[in-house]
Amino acid sequence: MPAATRLISAFLICAGSACLDAAPASPDRLILGERLVYTLDWDRAGIELAPGGGWRAVNALGFEFELAQGYLTTNRMELLPCDWGEDRDGGVLDVVSEALGWLTGKRALAGHGEDAPNPTRVLNFAEPLHAARVLAYSTHETEPVAYCQFSFASARADVATVDKPEEPSISGQSLRMLGRWRAGSQAAWQVFDWSTPLPRGAFYTLRFDQPDLAARDDLVEVTVRRPLAFLFDALDPELDSPQVLANKALANLVNGLRVELRTAGAAWRTDGPI
Repeated sequence: MPAATRLISAFLICAGSACLDAAPASPDRLILGERLVYTLDWDRAGIELAPGGGWRAVNALGFEFELAQGYLTTNRMELLPCDWGEDRDGGVLDVVSEALGWLTGKRALAGHGEDAPNPTRVLNFAEPLHAARVLAYSTHETEPVAYCQFSFASARADVATVDKPEEPSISGQSLRMLGRWRAGSQAAWQVFDWSTPLPRGAFYTLRFDQPDLAARDDLVEVTVRRPLAFLFDALDPELDSPQVLANKALANLVNGLRVELRTAGAAWRTDGPI
């Protein structure tokens, strides 16, 4: 088993009967129901709406940011089976290469041919950060296998990207943000236009959270939340270049992503990225 798979699976696989003795009501593998639906949402804590549209947030360094327009190119997100990549016997560099290829949409999963193992992924569209809309997708049929992880990736927009705005252009960009900032409420506002072409993605371990008797056995509800205010966490526009600021903002969004999942009488969730 490749090192990356062992790392991901280790959080969920119990050794002998110790896991059963410690938590008999806690399943160690997620088995999907017959259907699955994704909802993309935002954590709006720490922001306030701006008078002219968009929203404002203040980070821990005391900088205030007002986002007028912003777009994230969501390249893909997907639940991944526990046996991801097990039939590839490569070294660490092979594992890293495969993982990067999967996150950036450049390669198929190792050992799974041309397509992904789970047909419920969502691919390549532009999300308006300033509007922060809730997006719900149509229900998909699922595969009755064990799932251990979730993947999310942003990569540069191209001709296949859906819902690209005409203005501002985000072609070739994973993230673009326009607005203004100031160093404290008494300072003058400074206009910014930050963008990055770099891809960013991560894997997140799924873990059992608690029983959920209200969940439907045949429908899996997956809610993906990204933190809006955290987008500007630790950003210092007086110190860093626009490219560095955009890279940090994208990393903040990916690192702050959390998934809540309800299925078959149980609630599951993710912690930070692996």
